[in-house]
Amino acid sequence: MVVERPPSTGTPMEVEPVEETVPVGETPVEAVLMEEAPEEAVSMEETPEAASPMEEAHVEATPRREGRGGVFCAESARDRRPKPAENMVERQIGGKTFKLRRLLSQEEQDQVAAVISRHLDAFAWSASDMSGIDPDFLCHHLTMDPKVHPVRQRRRMFNDERRLVVQEETKKLLSVGHIREIQYPEWLANVVLVKKANGKWRMCADFTDLNKACSKDSYPLPSIDALVDSASVCKMLSFLDAFSGYNQIKMHPRDECKTAFMTETCCYCYKVMPFGLKNAGATYQRLMIRILAPMLGRNVQPM
Repeated sequence: MVVERPPSTGTPMEVEPVEETVPVGETPVEAVLMEEAPEEAVSMEETPEAASPMEEAHVEATPRREGRGGVFCAESARDRRPKPAENMVERQIGGKTFKLRRLLSQEEQDQVAAVISRHLDAFAWSASDMSGIDPDFLCHHLTMDPKVHPVRQRRRMFNDERRLVVQEETKKLLSVGHIREIQYPEWLANVVLVKKANGKWRMCADFTDLNKACSKDSYPLPSIDALVDSASVCKMLSFLDAFSGYNQIKMHPRDECKTAFMTETCCYCYKVMPFGLKNAGATYQRLMIRILAPMLGRNVQPM
């Protein structure tokens, strides 16, 4: 069945071009000059009031137009903003290199190094170092509508650069045991490549059809404003970033086949919770609350 999209109501109407008349006493050249520089004429007639700081910031962030060709040459506000200074110091702890804040005193750096050395096994240096979460403790389930029929997406083609990226990322996932080969999948998704800020590629799967069939998990997520307000009274803050946190959570065995995706040579499915799944954020937040429950309100700020 083909669904035709109705014509958009916002389509501009065709209008006849209107010829501009040149006032009497002005040559065409004079009229063009007056049209190009309206700001200069205004500045000669009257002096505007001092702009507010918000208006100045808006003007600075707005690119300037030079000439009638519409060439923009102003730098963006992101390029002009100051960059943070490098205030890290490297330190060897247990044969590994850690970066500590230079603003910490020598005594504080020694205390942090002592804590790290006691819990050195909690740090992962590669995907093979991750033991993962025990499925009996928590795993990711897919709650799906039984009336929805499985969807096999049509295969998308990639250029040579992206094809090599898909092959390399697939080999990495196979080597660490995050995916496995699957035959006769009912649900099948395409691979999506997203370029990260550092120029590298992140490989994900297009779970759009699968997410539509899943119900929403309304588990409460943390409020960033509340976290910042609660941490404002602390003397020292420590931020922890999980190494591929989503991939440390196992998929339920009966739901692994639903996460199948296709490559040029084979079809695979995820054994761990991948990026892009609906309710993945809720599952991860539920895991953090369970793990940090004894420390919430004591040395870990709750949401």
